[in-house]
Amino acid sequence: MSDQADLFQALFDNFPEAILIADDNRRYVAANPAACQLLGVSSDEITKFRIDDFAAPHLREQIELAWKSFIDEGLQKGEYELVRRDGTLRKVVFSANANFVPGLHVSSLRDVTEQRLAEARAEEELRKVNERLEAAVEQRTAALRVLSARLLQLRDEEQRKIARELHDSVGQDLTSVLITLDLLSRPDLDRDQLISDTRQTVERLLSEIRTLSHLLHPPLLDEAGLASATRWLVEGFAARSGVEVNLELDTLPRLPAATEVMLFRVLQECMTNVHRHSESGRADVRLVMDKGRVKLQVRDYGRGIPSEKLEQFRKSGSGAGIGLAGIRERVIDTGGYLEIANAAPGTIITLTVPVESASHEEGKSSAA
Repeated sequence: MSDQADLFQALFDNFPEAILIADDNRRYVAANPAACQLLGVSSDEITKFRIDDFAAPHLREQIELAWKSFIDEGLQKGEYELVRRDGTLRKVVFSANANFVPGLHVSSLRDVTEQRLAEARAEEELRKVNERLEAAVEQRTAALRVLSARLLQLRDEEQRKIARELHDSVGQDLTSVLITLDLLSRPDLDRDQLISDTRQTVERLLSEIRTLSHLLHPPLLDEAGLASATRWLVEGFAARSGVEVNLELDTLPRLPAATEVMLFRVLQECMTNVHRHSESGRADVRLVMDKGRVKLQVRDYGRGIPSEKLEQFRKSGSGAGIGLAGIRERVIDTGGYLEIANAAPGTIITLTVPVESASHEEGKSSAA
């Protein structure tokens, strides 16, 4: 019997959680060292205190009511806030058993103060993250509205530009051809000269229509692929703008049509920005493929983008012009990654797109 008593005493003394024993008057009659440490009292002092003495003031009325139901039901579990002897507050999880021997009631307490503080900090951090995400979404949504409106405006402007070209150039040339055809019926005019002039007009007409067609959708993309269309675009741009362009171009496989169109349009927009905004006399263009990714990089040597606008663009996609916003949306839509950085001098625009060859895509479709 003595051995069992010694065993239970050793377990009581060394148990890692606080164990407290109270009588029917809610006065403590025993506490293990973990309980004394939690409450901030010595083992000799514990019998001077009641359960109520360590409860937060706002809980004492509840303890009075809970004690009666505890005695009747025999078991209680929960969490509450206690006040240590030195006045500090601790949150504890408890489990209590009434009348484990007649007239005595045992409870175990586990200090969860640090755990609850960590949970509160995590919740606060999550709240802040959610607020930042919501603000970013709102900012991005507003930027997309502006972008959408601007793109519609640009589309209307392009349509008006094409309409003017068709009316002022193509329309006038066709009118000239009609007049010439009418003049051919007059015997007093030089028919050979009229035919020669008409041929030149028609050739010019075909050239202008071909140029408009290429700008709308270069047939080289469909016929020869992105590499050929890139060379055609860069050489044409250099000839028209007077900007010296250094082109590094890999031999590329045929890519999915949507990817080729995206890369071509992005390059087209970058070249336009070099000419209109950078005031650069030269530019570098790299279009290479490495490990299943296509990388397009355009660098100019002009005035660059103000750092505050570049930072705003990185955060929200706005602030650096409608052209770059459009590039960003095109790249995101194809699962790519866009990076814009200021150089010394100028700007470097780099986009990377994971791709599979068009033939591989067709193979997967056939297999499906």
